[in-house]
Amino acid sequence: MATAPVGYKTQSIDTAVDAEIYLFGLWKRLTLVLDVAAILNRLNIPYLIGGSVASSLMGEMRATEAVDIVVDLTIEKVIPLLQSLQPRFYVSENAVQDAIRFKRSFNLIDNESLGKVDIFILKDNPFPQIEFQRRRSQLVRQNPDQMLVLPTPEDIILQKLVCYRMTKNDSQSQWRDVLGVLKLQGDRLDFDYLKKWGVELSLRDLLETAYTESGLSSF
Repeated sequence: MATAPVGYKTQSIDTAVDAEIYLFGLWKRLTLVLDVAAILNRLNIPYLIGGSVASSLMGEMRATEAVDIVVDLTIEKVIPLLQSLQPRFYVSENAVQDAIRFKRSFNLIDNESLGKVDIFILKDNPFPQIEFQRRRSQLVRQNPDQMLVLPTPEDIILQKLVCYRMTKNDSQSQWRDVLGVLKLQGDRLDFDYLKKWGVELSLRDLLETAYTESGLSSF
């Protein structure tokens, strides 16, 4: 797993946007994510923060109730995980075991904040696998320093485009997430990688449109 390049800053540690973080509730969501990530780290369960939390840290922040975490979880780790999560979190052992068996998701309910965390089991498809391999640890809070494992900006763009297509190109929130990451990351993006996976995932046309709307050059 890589570490973010020297000098790279997620939006959450840019003091110019601290006020916006509070306004949009990202700070509270980040606290919940960090608490769950700490448990996963203690149990050596590889994970990746995805969804709108990840895109908000790399692009345009927006209000979101969704917390998505991808994990590479085995049956052997289920009982230690349940013991570490409870009693703070409600979680069904059967749901966890079924999720592992069928490569789907289960959820946690935080009994303190009533926040929900969706846990997705890592799939065997090529893109989820390469996205997971490319994930990197990034500083998301300071004083004290706190880290989270996030996808690369390229992978969150592709992930969001897949989600946007699943809504039949109707979800403006997903589209704004894509444009936000493109605008903020700009020429730091690996456009060759985006082009390759844009073709592999049949996202080429959507990528071209997103480039145009965000003011970047197309393929």
